[in-house]
Amino acid sequence: MKTWAAFKYEIGRIVNDPQLTKFPDDMLACVNDALRMLASAHTGVASVYSIVGDGATASFPIPNNAVSSSDISRIRGVYDETNEVWLKEADMYPGSKAKEGWLVWPDGTLRLKPVPDNGDELTVHYIAYYDEVVDDTSTINIPGWSFEAVKLYTAGRVIQSPTSQLTLLANFRTKVDSGNPEHNPLLQLSKYYIQQFWDILNANYAPQLDKLVV
Repeated sequence: MKTWAAFKYEIGRIVNDPQLTKFPDDMLACVNDALRMLASAHTGVASVYSIVGDGATASFPIPNNAVSSSDISRIRGVYDETNEVWLKEADMYPGSKAKEGWLVWPDGTLRLKPVPDNGDELTVHYIAYYDEVVDDTSTINIPGWSFEAVKLYTAGRVIQSPTSQLTLLANFRTKVDSGNPEHNPLLQLSKYYIQQFWDILNANYAPQLDKLVV
């Protein structure tokens, strides 16, 4: 765990802004992008919330902080505490009847069949985004191996900003035609940093994909 007050200086040294005077707003926005990308593409926060049946309701809202990704289900599992059994994830095909189990449909809604009886308690396991960084007191609580990845992704996004590029190019006094994407060293450096982010993620096993057990 690190505070933003300390972590931002690590990023500042990568983007040639050790005093954090050039683009602090870009850096704050980009680190939050990096945290969301880490959660949606690899490892988020293992979280739970409870549902109590009333005998009539079949659809329940999914928490707003649940990860939304085309590759990773928002929900990892639903456990029926009353009957002590994991519910099956239901399949949905056009023209088919609804099957028993749980299903995320439409987006943002958890549907259960059969309808939970009155008083039935269910625990929904899901993957959440990390807390947003808002100021120096914010803490970044991510796996230790991922700090380097988040730092590099943030740096890569920061130097993609046109304002940041102009500032840095002025510092390095590169030639005039460096505005051409093929000649702009900062665009290439940005791609390199972001590729390193993906390389680090690919080198680490994603624990959120483990099968959930009691």
